[in-house]
Amino acid sequence: MLLRERFLIIILLIITFVSALRVDGELIRIPTAALLIFTLFYFKYNLTIIITALGFATFCIIHTVFLVFSGQNIIDERLFLADLSMYIAQLIFYSLVFWSLDYDKNEFIILNFFKIYLLFTIAIWISSYISGFNIAVDTSYSTPRAQGLVTEPSNLSHFLPALIIYFFKSFDVKWLFVALLTMILTFSPTVYLSLIFTMILIGILSINIRSVLYFILPIIFIILIVVFNWGIILTSIADFGQFGEMFVRIIEGFNFIFSGGSTGANSRGVLIYDGMDFMSINGLWWIGTGFGSSNAVAIMFNDGMLYDANNWFSFILWFGLPGFVFLLLLHFALLVELRDRFSKSNLTFIDFLLSGMIISNTINGGGVWIQHIFFALIVFRLLKLNVSRLSNISNVAI
Repeated sequence: MLLRERFLIIILLIITFVSALRVDGELIRIPTAALLIFTLFYFKYNLTIIITALGFATFCIIHTVFLVFSGQNIIDERLFLADLSMYIAQLIFYSLVFWSLDYDKNEFIILNFFKIYLLFTIAIWISSYISGFNIAVDTSYSTPRAQGLVTEPSNLSHFLPALIIYFFKSFDVKWLFVALLTMILTFSPTVYLSLIFTMILIGILSINIRSVLYFILPIIFIILIVVFNWGIILTSIADFGQFGEMFVRIIEGFNFIFSGGSTGANSRGVLIYDGMDFMSINGLWWIGTGFGSSNAVAIMFNDGMLYDANNWFSFILWFGLPGFVFLLLLHFALLVELRDRFSKSNLTFIDFLLSGMIISNTINGGGVWIQHIFFALIVFRLLKLNVSRLSNISNVAI
């Protein structure tokens, strides 16, 4: 049983975090999803999970039928049904294979996977920097940025902050250094901000006000620069090479958000604002465009660019504002459970990973596989903690 779970978890991590290889500027997709064929003989039935997945799939199908027959579907039905079928198939597949795995007991395997990933990312960055032939690095800025095996450096934000905080809490100096070095080499505002906000979130969950203050001060400093338009400071920061360029991008991003898009620059912000306009023009705020319709909407209305630049806007796009409320309630339930674990210091790496992914999925979308592993871990944590809590209550009663 343990070998089966380890095998499935490794496959899950590979199909999630090994998705592309950038070679000399060209992005090559790695078809790791094909590994799913090796999981066909490892289905494990959990009645609660199956009923929940089928219930959600049924709701999505009914929602689709409503959009089509009420005349409110604005997407080509062939594209629409293709994406809907893919998403529902993945939903059912994950419920049969991955959602019932015990990620706490397999923490050792998960950590070792990420350790190998970090070493590979650093080694390939060094070789690219020395040789001049760029592999697994992003060259769109002045200095090559570590990218690993994902589509862009920002997608490392889905696990790097969790690793850094976990190694720090575990006093694992060697691997903390490796993780921090990887983060530095990404030169990614998304990764840096994800780390800061994850530490703030964990500080709140742990009721550690001091740690919250330490990491909220840089955010306040950035906001002050934006509010008072400290152009001289901004120019001075820009002189610090790649780091300066990165911090300018962070400041310009905040400026864009606070100004409602009138000043500054934020590529994800542009997509979300355009997506909001798209929702308003087509009267979609209460009905959405249907489960998994992001790609079809992008192809038909935005030259292939996805409007949903984060996880929250995906649910708004698919289901309208009710989707946002659903995701809000799900996050609230998860945070309550995480708060309980952090207060008791009964933690595993999964708690840090989930905390980090709450933040990273808010800042950065990351794609369908990131969404799937995030929800798989949420289902695992909520089910396991509820079972544990019920067990404790029954023991007290006895």
